Amino acid sequence: MRRRLCFILPVLAAALACDPSQAGDPPGADAARRQALEARREQLARKREAQFRAADRDGDRGLSREELAGSDLPRVLLRRFDEIDRDGDGRLSPEELQALERERLDAATVGNAVAGQTP
Repeated sequence: MRRRLCFILPVLAAALACDPSQAGDPPGADAARRQALEARREQLARKREAQFRAADRDGDRGLSREELAGSDLPRVLLRRFDEIDRDGDGRLSPEELQALERERLDAATVGNAVAGQTP
């Protein structure tokens, strides 16, 4: 086991220290990836906004448990309702849902940074 660690640790350290821009990608590939990612985020934001408006049957800019249950939004929102409803008003606001999305993106970005990838 000790021999294996002696071999694995330097290889792992070298891989983490390696510059991802030297991985064989053509120049500008990183900028193109970022631009594509931003376009996808905007597309998803528009889709989420449309889903939110469709689910918000009473038009109060907040989703109750009943509205969520009758919508095509992910069921995880209903299961985690109390956790997401940070102000405790019994409704999920667009801001609360955006905060959840930011947290998910931040968690994914940290994972990619550890793996040596850029967001």
